[in-house]
Amino acid sequence: MDWKKLIGLTIIVGFIAGCSKDMLDIDPKNQVLENNFYQTREDFEAALISAYDPISWVFHWGASTFVTLNVASDDANAGGTPGGQDIMAYQGADKFTLTPGTERIESLWRKYYVGIYRSNLVIEHADTSDKALDEIIAEAKFLRAYYYFDLVRYYGDVVLLDHIATVDEYSLSRTLAGDVYAFIVNDLREAIPVLPDKNKRTKNQLFRATKSAAQALLGKVYLFMSSPAINCGNYYQQAADLFGTIIKSGVYDLFTDYDMNFQATHEHGIESIFELEYTSAINSTFQADPYTGYSYDEASVDFKLCGIREWSQGSNTSVVNLQAGWGFMKPTRELVEAYIAANDQVRLNYTIYLGNPMSPEIDTAFNFYLGEYGTWGIEEEESEDFEGFFRRKYRYDNNYVVGDISYLNMNIIRYADVLLMMAECMVNGATDTYNGNTAGYYVNRVRNRVNLPSLASVTMDDIKKERRLEFAFEMIRYWDLIRWGDADIVFNNYKPGKGYHWNPAKKGLWPIPLVEINRSGGSLTQNPGYINE
Repeated sequence: MDWKKLIGLTIIVGFIAGCSKDMLDIDPKNQVLENNFYQTREDFEAALISAYDPISWVFHWGASTFVTLNVASDDANAGGTPGGQDIMAYQGADKFTLTPGTERIESLWRKYYVGIYRSNLVIEHADTSDKALDEIIAEAKFLRAYYYFDLVRYYGDVVLLDHIATVDEYSLSRTLAGDVYAFIVNDLREAIPVLPDKNKRTKNQLFRATKSAAQALLGKVYLFMSSPAINCGNYYQQAADLFGTIIKSGVYDLFTDYDMNFQATHEHGIESIFELEYTSAINSTFQADPYTGYSYDEASVDFKLCGIREWSQGSNTSVVNLQAGWGFMKPTRELVEAYIAANDQVRLNYTIYLGNPMSPEIDTAFNFYLGEYGTWGIEEEESEDFEGFFRRKYRYDNNYVVGDISYLNMNIIRYADVLLMMAECMVNGATDTYNGNTAGYYVNRVRNRVNLPSLASVTMDDIKKERRLEFAFEMIRYWDLIRWGDADIVFNNYKPGKGYHWNPAKKGLWPIPLVEINRSGGSLTQNPGYINE
């Protein structure tokens, strides 16, 4: 079944957006339709597509996962209109000044609980004795785990719902993060034996979860659980066994060219384990959703949001096919310096535009880096967030644009991530049970792909550097800093005088949105370090 034909069916399963009666009530008309709906496998397929849908939601004026996580890291500044007041959810994520009342930060909270609700609908309505539904149930559990994993990383203790809430559950309290992690693990362990391999998926099903996607996600969960930030125990060997199984399967490999990961012609390719699917079939509407009050797209307005403000082709013949955007998510000098220090020419050129006029050539880049920014006559230069560099990875490219949106897919988990996570497990004491390789072997595979020399031995510091250079602007860096316990080191004195206010007491967590606390009647409590304002 083609998922693009099913987008319109997502309304059949209702919506959850918080923990109050307002947000948990289901319109009676929808309830009748829902009760009559789950009859055939095709009905469940449609409901499952509905559960996938929130992964790709991009809120125009809310908080985007892609933007918030990248600007929260030391790889990007918030940007936007010069003056530092453009979409405060992004400015606050960048400078660690979010408050419980920051406008529209609740869009992330709601997005994930919508996904959880829709996943629970599938699981609750499915007859477990019907073997034909086993795979659908497994996918729904994968999705529920995926949504909870993002929630627990953003907020720590969160409301845990493994079912559709009843009338006496409208004001629920938060569940300890450790218990949420245990729930995620259980969902993924139950899903893995049932999910199919990637090569069993049809072309129209490639966006859906596979056995390897669940294994990779569970391995990543285990790494978080093993980290000093979470401190749930030592799960490095369990994670290594999952990554080792993926490697041994032979289904995945690295693209020969790093940039293939970010081209529409290579979507769902050999390096892709799980990626976020966008479509050109639906253009941006900017219409408010009746449940959330926010507009969202099935394709990515994020890439326009983060495109170069007031860009025009002009004489910049070294860069073609770009469209002008709204100026968010500017690369930092720190990131450029990290590439140059590693002599990483390939990934630098494929990740960041450098030079004047924005030549991707490394020689020009070095001149540009040394301060010869030039004048391009565009508004970007007036922003204090502009440090002389523009993002190339996930660029706002004419080749992938319809109206205001881009239909280029976005990587969630790719094979290079599995290789580097495997090496990390081994540096922390795990063994490669299934393949017999060393940590250096896996790190060097990633390095050699971009023409960097092999390392004779590998340390945790080597892996940290490699992950930053490999995954810049892929929503990974901030979580890595948190789980390694490095955020305090990186951010405690970050860019003095630029308005950054890292507070170690917050432990890198987002504030519980004030609107959700109010709706809960006070049963939701706030994270440490925040004041309800």
